[in-house]
Amino acid sequence: MSQYDLVVVGGGPTGATVAEFSARTRGWSVLVVERRNHVAGNCYDESYPGTDLLWHRYGPHYLRFKNTETFDYLGRFTEWLPGNYVVKAQVDGRLVPMPINLETIELIHGEVALTQESARRLLEADLGFHGEAANSEEYILGKAGRRLYDTLYDQYTRKQWGRSARFLDPSVCGRVPIRFDRNPYYTDAPIQVMPRDGYTALFDRMLRSSPLIDVVTDVDWLHEPVHGTRATVFTGPLDDYFQARLGPLPWRSLRFEAEVKEQEWFQPCVQVNYPGAEPYTRKVEIKHVTRQKSARTVVVTEFPSDVGDPYYPVPARESRELHQRYVELADEEGEKRGVVFGGRLGNYRYINTDEAVESALELAARLS
Repeated sequence: MSQYDLVVVGGGPTGATVAEFSARTRGWSVLVVERRNHVAGNCYDESYPGTDLLWHRYGPHYLRFKNTETFDYLGRFTEWLPGNYVVKAQVDGRLVPMPINLETIELIHGEVALTQESARRLLEADLGFHGEAANSEEYILGKAGRRLYDTLYDQYTRKQWGRSARFLDPSVCGRVPIRFDRNPYYTDAPIQVMPRDGYTALFDRMLRSSPLIDVVTDVDWLHEPVHGTRATVFTGPLDDYFQARLGPLPWRSLRFEAEVKEQEWFQPCVQVNYPGAEPYTRKVEIKHVTRQKSARTVVVTEFPSDVGDPYYPVPARESRELHQRYVELADEEGEKRGVVFGGRLGNYRYINTDEAVESALELAARLS
């Protein structure tokens, strides 16, 4: 391969952002090396085989923004659809809103017409923990009470993470708000959108935005490492880079079962969680978000696993300790070879797509 100013390992949100920014603002030549046969990373979407229906091969992505700068940046490469991110949980044959809101509390506690004040009193009487939470179990018991924890979090968390909530950082369950209003949407972010043509089109346009960017797919950089003359940005799993010399970092993976249904709609919202004894955690019908018109629909069922591609870093004490040791190796690699680590996998940090893009812009601005 020819020499490039910058080599970016991975063509997902982080890699595409770093590549686009570096080519546009610095005039750097950039090579993006992607292990898979496509760009867009886990945001990759495509038409499901035999249909014209878009589906997310690696699970759904609900794009939301807290600031307009990142939103405006991505808006250069896409038009938007309004987000329709409504999630419910199936409990005893009923669908209850998630995140928890007043309707959720009413349905699970058997109450009606709760106000913010009466709902707070109800939950306070059911709290199973007081004080500063040291883990996710204590966090939910101290915020939502025993009944909501047992019904919505306990088994779901065990399935999703392969361990009890008491062995996970408070941030895991704390990412999802507990509301005392009737907001039906999954996120509180002020901007909630979906790329009109899908995520693959968005990130592909970013990578095609400059003749200074070259992209190769189906190439494992770890087997054929090349470095940029100015910098190399690695967005793959941090422990993979170092061949797990300190031991593998804990990751959770997912297995997907997709099915075409010969009906217009399968469920009333994009995502239904299953917090019970089922072996799966959720069913996703992304057509609610893409707003495609069809007499058929695609439903994807998710099964969490310890085996497979890494999706989620496991936020727990032993993970933090091992990760910190890898960070020390990463710092040395930066000094010796100019390698910078980024993204969810490279930083071993659970972040949303907007956060990945925002962090990538900050990373790219620091390169020299």
